[in-house]
Amino acid sequence: MSYAVPGVNGAPTTPVTPTGLSSALVNTAIAFSTSATDPNGDSLQYRYDWGGGVLSGWGAASQSHSWSAAGQYAVKAQARDSLGLESAWSGAKTVTISPNTQNQAPAAVNAGSDQTVNAAATVSLSGSGTDPENGTLTYQWRQTGGTSVALSNATSAMASFTAPNIATGTATLTFELRVTDEGGLSAVDTLAVVVQSPDIDGDGVPNSQDAFPTNPAEWKDSNGNGIGDNAEGENGAMSYLSIGVYRPSTGKWYLDVDMNGLWSGCGLDGCYSFGANGDWPVAGDWNNDGVSEIAVFRPRTGKWYLDLNANDRLDSCSTDRCLGPFGMSGDLPVAGDWNGDGISQIGVFRPSTGKWYLDLNGNGQLDSCGVDGCFGPFGMSGDLPVAGDWNGDGRAQIGVFRASTGKWYLDLNGNGQWDGCNIDGCYGPFGVSGDLPVAGDWNADGITRIGVFRPSTGKWYLDLNGNGQLDGCGVDGCYGPFGMSGDRPVVGKWY
Repeated sequence: MSYAVPGVNGAPTTPVTPTGLSSALVNTAIAFSTSATDPNGDSLQYRYDWGGGVLSGWGAASQSHSWSAAGQYAVKAQARDSLGLESAWSGAKTVTISPNTQNQAPAAVNAGSDQTVNAAATVSLSGSGTDPENGTLTYQWRQTGGTSVALSNATSAMASFTAPNIATGTATLTFELRVTDEGGLSAVDTLAVVVQSPDIDGDGVPNSQDAFPTNPAEWKDSNGNGIGDNAEGENGAMSYLSIGVYRPSTGKWYLDVDMNGLWSGCGLDGCYSFGANGDWPVAGDWNNDGVSEIAVFRPRTGKWYLDLNANDRLDSCSTDRCLGPFGMSGDLPVAGDWNGDGISQIGVFRPSTGKWYLDLNGNGQLDSCGVDGCFGPFGMSGDLPVAGDWNGDGRAQIGVFRASTGKWYLDLNGNGQWDGCNIDGCYGPFGVSGDLPVAGDWNADGITRIGVFRPSTGKWYLDLNGNGQLDGCGVDGCYGPFGMSGDRPVVGKWY
């Protein structure tokens, strides 16, 4: 038997004194090299002592360094093998660093990016620069064009001013930043600040609410296709959802088929018979064809009649759909896609208790609360119900309109309970006493917004910008006359 005794690891030899330039200017890099051997043939790494206790990291035998201050520096090297055993430090290489006697102008001078700001806004100017000799820099801001403004802190890197007031359009202000070093050399950069009025195109619609802030002929783009409503003939939200009314005294429906927001007569708009005196209208996508169909709820019987074949007349129950009883006298009807399957289901709001009953399984019968949805209290006597996808999750949630105050209360979290204005939605005033509520996705962005029909005038007011406030016809949608006193409103995508 034989055994080879492993050799004892030995430290690397002391590296040779580093080689490289013996002199250079401040901030000029010098390359240095050294070498050593290892008795065991291990690979080696090196580090340098640049003088004054400044050490490099372990790395290659050749490394570079620069000094920011003039003086003499002793450069030494040390080796380390792969097992971590270190050599002694090498002899010192003396390097003399001289000051850079030729001053250089400031570099990387930047006055900041061009800006667009609102009239009367506080505008900040943020500049910067560097000095190759690491000296102290001074700053000077100066306005070079445009309406004169008063600069604050004009001799610092950070200056500011108040944008001038302008009635319409825009105004361009230009500025110069001069950065100077201790030797008197300087460099310059410029920027422009465009000041825009609160209403650039002077159409009476603030820029923040104007889809076309520089075009006085356009301010709305209801379907989001980049073409203004006026150019496209959309008359606002009517490019996606259209309005309509049901006349309970006659069982007649009048739908805005030509989508101009006005009653154009039965030749252009839709005139249909569906329902009987006392019925309540509802509209929904009963067959998942992407189009709204009409229906009625008959409170005295709790029955529902849906136009399933979309021919706008009440055929037999085998052709159309007859549901119920679901609800009772005093209940108010709603419809919505409660489960996100693309098909509308029915439901009722009971004002006397604030309770809601929703047909979650879509069988048209009021089953137990463990099968269908029993929610609330959400709302109270006198409130009028609405339903819509308030949060964009693909399912309809409940809500009420309180006509006595013009306030709206929407179940934003979809739990069917009133959780207060910090969790659920409290909006308005939007509407007045006597108005009837509607809700719809006016601009096809997947979120339902509120609106009202005013029977006394036949006018419609839709919250196109979705802020829950009536902001005037230049911002929100005002349509009609379409309908009259006694009519009940509906909205839908009729075609």
